[in-house]
Amino acid sequence: AGRQHFRLLGEAIIQVGRRRVSINNKNSYTSAGPARPVPNNVVVCSDPRDDEATAAVGILLIKAQEHIVSKVSAGIFPCCDYDITDEEAATAVLQSRAVIIMLSPGTLSCKMQLMCISEVMAIQSNTASDSAAVRVTVTKARTTVGGVSSTPSLGSTVRIIPLALPNFVFPPESYFFDVLPQVWPEGRMEVPEYLRMFFKLIAIRFQTHDSDGILETQAKQVAMRVPEEPASAAPLERAPQLIAPEGGQSLHLARVQ
Repeated sequence: AGRQHFRLLGEAIIQVGRRRVSINNKNSYTSAGPARPVPNNVVVCSDPRDDEATAAVGILLIKAQEHIVSKVSAGIFPCCDYDITDEEAATAVLQSRAVIIMLSPGTLSCKMQLMCISEVMAIQSNTASDSAAVRVTVTKARTTVGGVSSTPSLGSTVRIIPLALPNFVFPPESYFFDVLPQVWPEGRMEVPEYLRMFFKLIAIRFQTHDSDGILETQAKQVAMRVPEEPASAAPLERAPQLIAPEGGQSLHLARVQ
């Protein structure tokens, strides 16, 4: 699964003359095993159906892994290397320190990526609202400890880092009405707004056909956006919230009404 497919392909090319590896044998490789993401890590979320996106994940990690791990001790979790459900991927993202979104041609039809993006943007939106509320009521909320004023902690959010791969096209407005409800019919009504917020962020251009020097520079830009790990990083306990309950207001219901 994932990058292991490419490792197998390389081995097959080397061994093809000896007939020791069969490229056409679907059982000649196995998945990376059960997904066990570690809280406070960095998740890389790509379209698992897209081999070029998976290859881009491999290139990114070769270039940026050392820089990222030096900032986040929990390591990196590439979703494409594991056989996980959409909900498991979203949960991993919500409990991470940062998520790198690999934007490829199939992203807009990849429910897993759309779910991960929306869940993180919902957290960021709620955190921004809480921050504004604290600023408004700061005189009431302020406390004094040892003569030093402080305000209550707003908790941690997840840093989202978009990377634009070759041939990715940002969605037109019609996408949110015509396509999104078919890709994620059980998504809550607020999902389109969270996705619009995400697509306004500045994405790092990660063109895999660029020179090695340019890819090194782009990978360092990704690592720079990963936040430094706090001295005491408590595990983040979050679960997906944007799946409408049965009979609830969903994108599918909104489309048919």
